[in-house]
Amino acid sequence: MQPLPEEDPLKPLLDSLEGRSRARPPADMLGRIESALAPTPVRRLPTRWVRAASAAAAALLLLNGWILYEAISSDALRSGEASIELLDDYNLYTE
Repeated sequence: MQPLPEEDPLKPLLDSLEGRSRARPPADMLGRIESALAPTPVRRLPTRWVRAASAAAAALLLLNGWILYEAISSDALRSGEASIELLDDYNLYTE
């Protein structure tokens, strides 16, 4: 393990920078930054399109719900025929 240096190796470099003038930004720099960051106009969908899309989605959900309800409450499922057919078609072992 090396012994710790007694003096920071950056100290001579920092000492050589003393007395130097600092960089100055251009006078209009803040204005250019603010104009570059200015909010751009946001394009929005018209309300009627949003309402139409919402109505279409709601109609689709209702139609799917009605189809599912009809499939569940059909006579084939109520009588158990569909479950018997499923059990008849499913063979675990073949001989």
